[in-house]
Amino acid sequence: MVALAALFALLTGILFSAMARIDAAQSTREMYRQLGQLQQAQNELLAEQSRLLLERSTLSSLPAVEQTAREDLQMHFPDSFAEVNP
Repeated sequence: MVALAALFALLTGILFSAMARIDAAQSTREMYRQLGQLQQAQNELLAEQSRLLLERSTLSSLPAVEQTAREDLQMHFPDSFAEVNP
């Protein structure tokens, strides 16, 4: 009878151990799937950051600033300069 109880305890332990291993494997697969999605999102954000940095450098160049000042803000260089003394 003791041997039967020990065998039952051993089989129960093996069953629970197998279930825990299956759960761990499933969790690992899910985490790797999430990792892949996060890496894809990171790559997309890095590409967008590169495009935005390029756009910023293009828009902040002197010719672009001068063109925006002339066309959008109707600014121009003065014809003459006057000195103001306080």
